[in-house]
Amino acid sequence: LNLTPQDRVDQIRVNLERWRWLPGNLGDRHIRVNIADYRLEAHENSDVVRTHDVIVGRNYRKTPVFSGNMTYCILNPWWETPSRLARLDKLPVFQKSPGAVDKLGFQVLDKNGNILNTSEIDWRKYSPANFPFRLRQKPGPHNALGKIKFMLPNKHDVYLHDTPTRDLFDKTRRDFSSGCIRVKDPVDLAEWTFQANQDWPRDRIEQVIESGKETRVTLKQPVQTHLLYWTVVSDDENNDIRFIEDIYERDPPVLRALNKKANPP
Repeated sequence: LNLTPQDRVDQIRVNLERWRWLPGNLGDRHIRVNIADYRLEAHENSDVVRTHDVIVGRNYRKTPVFSGNMTYCILNPWWETPSRLARLDKLPVFQKSPGAVDKLGFQVLDKNGNILNTSEIDWRKYSPANFPFRLRQKPGPHNALGKIKFMLPNKHDVYLHDTPTRDLFDKTRRDFSSGCIRVKDPVDLAEWTFQANQDWPRDRIEQVIESGKETRVTLKQPVQTHLLYWTVVSDDENNDIRFIEDIYERDPPVLRALNKKANPP
């Protein structure tokens, strides 16, 4: 309510500029994730055939904007915990409750890859600066990646995945992740993603998930995946446009650049 008509015009200008950065063809069959809108769309040609709520990165671990090819998925994935998350997120949990290591299904490995006896580790001896271990979490109900991860190799090490904390999808603002995209109803998305893999119907996906065994599925038809940031989107149902909160405050720098270009010194 505090925004002026000019503010809205500027918001539209910023988003039109973002469209200009994209290629003309995003792929006949592709995925778009609007980070700011917590929304995933599966596109076939000009039609949106599926939508999913998503969870995106916290403000201090923002999800990046980029495009990549989804080339494979893993059912019942192990989670190789990134070193930063192991040191900053998991170490404090283990120091407070050492039993959480086994309860949450973590293995602790030394620098040579040997699995250690967690009951012999005194977590209080370590800090983020001298944490010497590698963590990995086995498939199961507590696994941070849930039942499926959708892989699009990229320099950011960001991908799409399920989550065990599905209650967070009930929130209006859903920036809770460490940068990756958590997807609601991931089996439905997998069924659509595996469309070219005719030997992977939904019942087989569900059977493998139920088995608990980590299984890789290479996509016969890779799916172009675009992680985008729109604060203005078309509202086809009402033949209008919809304005979205700029959760990462990415609009102002683009607007400043546009204004500087429009008014050179």
